[in-house]
Amino acid sequence: MWVGQMIRLLLIVEQTASSLPDLFGQDMNMCIRDIQRAVRRVRARAHEWDLVGLGHWREVDVRYTFVDPMIQALGWDPSDPKECHPEYGRGRGFVDYALFGLPDVRAVGLQKVAPDVIIECKGLYVPLDRNMPKLRGYSSAAPQMQSGVAVLTDGRTWLLYDLSRRGSFSTKLVEQLDLFDDGLRVFARSLDEWIGRERFR
Repeated sequence: MWVGQMIRLLLIVEQTASSLPDLFGQDMNMCIRDIQRAVRRVRARAHEWDLVGLGHWREVDVRYTFVDPMIQALGWDPSDPKECHPEYGRGRGFVDYALFGLPDVRAVGLQKVAPDVIIECKGLYVPLDRNMPKLRGYSSAAPQMQSGVAVLTDGRTWLLYDLSRRGSFSTKLVEQLDLFDDGLRVFARSLDEWIGRERFR
């Protein structure tokens, strides 16, 4: 009799194990779809207000119109200071966003824990290469940031830097994404791979 029970138990374990990849795949696909929906909304809003091709949109407009919706779609909670800290600064100045994956960051203290992601925003079509020194200076001033990801964006172009890489700051560039020109799935998957909330749980 116990042999039959063992067989049934093994079958249950096998069925459960075989379903796990599908469950994780469904979660990942849901996240990708959330990002794709956010990209569609941002693109529609940009076209509606005739932003594309204009250069007078300020940094604060880019943050609210482009970056905030993407951060939320990536699984971060912009309203939770334990996860998303705007105007985060130490050392050589401030960055526009610092994202923390550590769940008990409040107990430790925001200033004592390195963010997992830092994001610096600029006005739409402002040359990003002129602002790379600020991001480089901030990340080098915080040694504990050497394993995180730094992002420089004007809302349309997203430059992603893997700070764990050795070498000069420019060699740490791992992705250059275009919110308008890249395919929805390519943009969403790349952004999720590098700065999605699930990566830092």
